[in-house]
Amino acid sequence: MVKQNKILIFYIIVFYIITVVIITNILTDQSNSLFYIFYVFPIFWGISLFLLISIILYNKKNKKKYNKYLIVLSTPIPTILIAFLISINPYREVVESTHEIIDNKYLKKVVRIRYSDYKLKRIEYYISKDTISSNDLFPETNEWLKDSVWVYYNRSGEIEKMVRYNKGLFIPLDTTRRINKR
Repeated sequence: MVKQNKILIFYIIVFYIITVVIITNILTDQSNSLFYIFYVFPIFWGISLFLLISIILYNKKNKKKYNKYLIVLSTPIPTILIAFLISINPYREVVESTHEIIDNKYLKKVVRIRYSDYKLKRIEYYISKDTISSNDLFPETNEWLKDSVWVYYNRSGEIEKMVRYNKGLFIPLDTTRRINKR
């Protein structure tokens, strides 16, 4: 293996480690996901492209097929292709929206999840494990407990089931009586 191939392989490994870190940040902090998609990824990919061109120009021995495959792997093309394949998966669920509400001494979060065809799948409710105060509106930890009545919908939009939680504890609920009242 040529020295250039080792440099390119190292570049690919670092490139994908950084890409996975960025994607992990997008998935854990969805409120900043657009910032990552519109600013962080383009800047990172621009810098990566500059580095890739520098590596290629540094050693012009990259005429082998093996190196051409490495060059394709070192671009965002595989990441974009994988993201596209995941996005067309019909069984995938997508977080439609999340919002947080201040309620007494707790922070509450509502999460709406939909099927990939934009129909509502379920509504989840959470309550912060720690209390908040008027001086500090953020809980000490980022731990959320299931709370309130979670509503699950089937693909036709009808309520499939309802499950009740109170600060993380499951509470049995007679769902047949509640669903029939609607």
